Amino acid sequence: MPHPTPPADGTADRAPEENPDGTPGRPAAPWPAPAAAAPEAPRAAGPVRPRRGAVVAGVVATALLAVLGLTALGLGVAARTVWLPSATVSATAVTGAADDGTRVLVTAPGVLETRPGPVTVTATAADRPVTLVLAREVDAMAWLDGVPTTVVGGLEQPAEGEAATSLAVTPPATPDAGEPALPEPATSDLWTQVATGEGSASFELAPPEGRWVVLAATDGTAPAPDELTLTWPQEQVAGPEAAPLVAGGVAALVLALVLAVVTALASRRRRRALAAAAPEETR
Repeated sequence: MPHPTPPADGTADRAPEENPDGTPGRPAAPWPAPAAAAPEAPRAAGPVRPRRGAVVAGVVATALLAVLGLTALGLGVAARTVWLPSATVSATAVTGAADDGTRVLVTAPGVLETRPGPVTVTATAADRPVTLVLAREVDAMAWLDGVPTTVVGGLEQPAEGEAATSLAVTPPATPDAGEPALPEPATSDLWTQVATGEGSASFELAPPEGRWVVLAATDGTAPAPDELTLTWPQEQVAGPEAAPLVAGGVAALVLALVLAVVTALASRRRRRALAAAAPEETR
C-alpha cells in the first residue's frame, strides 16, 4: 500500500495505520514540522552621510560671506582714511594786480576769522620779492595814506554742491598811478608780524581780538602779489557710514569663518561615510 504524501506545510497528522487483516491499527504519529529558518541578523547602521548639495551650498555661502565682509570692511576703512576730508581748507584770491598795477593787497576786517582756528596766509608773486605783514586796521590805513589797494574779502558763493575756495577781490576805484611812493614795506615798525621771501612769503597767525588786516606787497614799486591764499585747519571726521561698514564687515568675516569650519567638517564626514559604505556595496 503506498505511503501517504505529507502535506506541504507539514502541519497535518499522518493517517492511522492498518493491521494486516484490514482492521484499524494504532494512530500514526504526526509528521515532523519543518525547521524554521534562522532570522537574518540586522545590519549595523552606518554613519549619517551629509548630502553633497548641503556641502556645496556651504562652500558657496562661505565664499559670498567672505566677499561681502571684505568689501564692507574695505569701504569702512576707506571712509576712515582715503575718503576723510582734508585736514585743511583753503581759499585763494587771484588779484590781477599785475594787470592794473595795484601795489598793495589788503584783507578786509574779519576775513582772517572766516573759519575758527589759526590761519596760514601765503602771498605769491612770480619773480618778485614778497612782503607779508599783520597790522591793526588803523595802522595799515595810516601807512597806506590813500594809496589805491585791492581788497580781499570773504568767501565767494560757490556753485551748488561745491565748496567755497575763492576769496572775493575788489580792485581799487581809481588805478594806482604809482604816487605817492611807498616806503619799503618790511621796514615799518607798525607791523605785528612780518614775513618776506623771493616769489612767496607765508606766516601762520591766530587772529587777535580787534580789527586786524594783512597787507601784501612786493618792493613798494612793482605790482602786488598775484595770489593771496588763506588756509585753516579743519577736523577730519569720517562719515556716519564708516562704523556700520566696519562692524558689518567684521561680522560677515566671522560668520564666513564659522561656516567654513562647519562645511569642512561636513565634507570630512561625507568622505568617511562614503569610504565606509564602499566595502558593503561590493559584497
